[in-house]
Amino acid sequence: MSSSKRISLYQAINIEQELRPFIEPLCEQYNVAGSIRRQSPTVGDIELVIIPTNAPALYARLDGMVEKGIIRKALYNTQYGPRPRWGQKLRCFKYQGATVELAIADKNNYGYKLWLRTGPKEPNHYIMSLLDKHKSPIRFNDGYGWLTSYRDQYPIYINKLYIPTEESLFSKLNLPFVMPEYRTESFYKSNWRQTMTAHQLADYVIYDPKQRKLL
Repeated sequence: MSSSKRISLYQAINIEQELRPFIEPLCEQYNVAGSIRRQSPTVGDIELVIIPTNAPALYARLDGMVEKGIIRKALYNTQYGPRPRWGQKLRCFKYQGATVELAIADKNNYGYKLWLRTGPKEPNHYIMSLLDKHKSPIRFNDGYGWLTSYRDQYPIYINKLYIPTEESLFSKLNLPFVMPEYRTESFYKSNWRQTMTAHQLADYVIYDPKQRKLL
C-alpha cells in the first residue's frame, strides 16, 4: 500500500463516488474495499476490486484519463527509484488528491482479492501465517488460491481454486463469515480450526473444458 495522507471516511466516499462513473460501466463486478468498506474513521488509500467486462477497454479508459489529466499515475518507492504500478492486475493513481488502488480480478479469484484488499493487513497476515504453519492444502500465490502440497516446508502449487466470493473463501478456510468491520486477529484466533481438506478442495479446482485438463 502507499503511504498516502489519511483523509476522513466522508471525504473518501465522496471521491470514490465521483470516480465511479468512469470505471463501473466497464465492470462486471465493482466493489469498494479497504478502509472504506471497513467503515474506518480515516482512509489512506481508496481501494477498489473489479472484474472488467472488457479488460482492454478498461485499460484504454484509464490510459485516456491519464492523458487528459483526470488522473495521474501514483509513484511508489522501489530499489530502482519511484515507479508506477500500472499493470494488468493492479493500477494505482491519484484522483482528487487521493491515492486509488484498483485491483483487477477475474471470476476465479474475485473473492480472494476482495478479502485481501479489504484487510486489515495484520489479521490477513495472521491467516497467511497459520496456513504456512499448518501446511494447509489451500495457499495463496500470484493473486489466486491454490490446491497445495509440500516438499519439506516448501509449498507446491498444484491447481488454482475457484473463489468467486468472500463467502466461498471463508468456507474453504473453515471460518464463519464475518463482516469487514469485525475482521480482527482476535476473531480469527478464536474461530480457527482447520481448513477444508485436500479432498474437499479438489471439488473447487478450476477446470477448462476446452483444454480438457486442470489448470
